[in-house]
Amino acid sequence: MAREKKAQRAAPAHFESYAEYNRILRSWFVAFGIGGPALFLVEDSLRTPLLASGETRRVVALFLAGAAAQVLVAFLNKYANWYCYAGEDDAEFRRTRLYAFWQGLASQFWIDIILDLSAAACFISAIWIVFGVFAR
Repeated sequence: MAREKKAQRAAPAHFESYAEYNRILRSWFVAFGIGGPALFLVEDSLRTPLLASGETRRVVALFLAGAAAQVLVAFLNKYANWYCYAGEDDAEFRRTRLYAFWQGLASQFWIDIILDLSAAACFISAIWIVFGVFAR
């Protein structure tokens, strides 16, 4: 009984912490994914060697793919959680296939993990290529 009460008090705090870190991580990922290519556009000392290397398209594609993975997971989470929210007060809606699909999707944390790791892999690959261009 005491453990159950403790769990009820701790769960919201853990979720709030998770939600805050999730927001921060997604913001950094999207900013990095858009900011990387933007930096190459405005900074001549970075743009010229990258263009000369022939790696520009691949680097930009990796940065944008990382950002796209974060936008995709944000969309999925947004819609899944809206359907879960809409079902809170509507028992009839909770019996629909649409609700079941989105509620099931909302409980699949592995999707977030895969897309976060994909974004990180894209960014690390892009940075590695850029590093190779400037380390020559």
